Amino acid sequence: MIRNSVPGVTIQGSFASGNVAMFSATGLQDSGVAASAISVAPSTIAARSVWGNNTNATAAPAANTVLTLGNGAANAPTYSFGPSTGAGMYASGTNIVDFSTGGQRLLELGGSDATNYIQMSCGSTPLIRAQGGANAGLQLASNGTGTIDFQQAGGAGTVYIARFLAAGGSPVNYVTFGNATTGNPPSIATTGDANCDMQFTPNGCGLVRFGNAASFSANSAVATALGSVGPTGSHTTVQTWLTFKDNGGVTRYVPCF
Repeated sequence: MIRNSVPGVTIQGSFASGNVAMFSATGLQDSGVAASAISVAPSTIAARSVWGNNTNATAAPAANTVLTLGNGAANAPTYSFGPSTGAGMYASGTNIVDFSTGGQRLLELGGSDATNYIQMSCGSTPLIRAQGGANAGLQLASNGTGTIDFQQAGGAGTVYIARFLAAGGSPVNYVTFGNATTGNPPSIATTGDANCDMQFTPNGCGLVRFGNAASFSANSAVATALGSVGPTGSHTTVQTWLTFKDNGGVTRYVPCF
């Protein structure tokens, strides 16, 4: 559907190669004619008039000029489809393309980087990734202190996989995740202050769990006595040893009673 801010003229027909179809600002609208009513083969278009804001150019068209239309708005996009006049594509500013549904902005695409861009592809696992430069990054940002949620949609409804919280003020400390080559461990680290701690906080009275069965080593035949010291319900002898490696890769043990 091609619309003008002042509807009232319906155009149907064809014109010969070398001629230019000029539409005045009194209006152009689709009154239900077939989609094939106005058709121009791409090979016959040698020059096109420049249009902007629903006003035709007064100068003679030059070769390879671009057809432009008014910017439109979310509730009246320049390009809409059938009866859904509030769903379509429009431009909210320079170098910006927007998509709307229900008369509200759904998506804004903008930027003028000459190298980096976003690639989206479908398949068994749809993909969104950065392309262009050899080490182009990809950012996902919330507005203000809004959260960023990763969710899984299933039979039980949408469930959370992870939620990232934004602190107020001017935070400088954050967590980084890193992969690693063969033989080296992936990393979870804090970044920011020179001596930044890392905090693990379970919900309510929940506890922090570490590792799997291999993370604990059985006690030797010689029991290590704790005496009567310890929280209620604890053993007085070592039951297992929490096994881990220090930053140098050396195995260490923490007694568990």
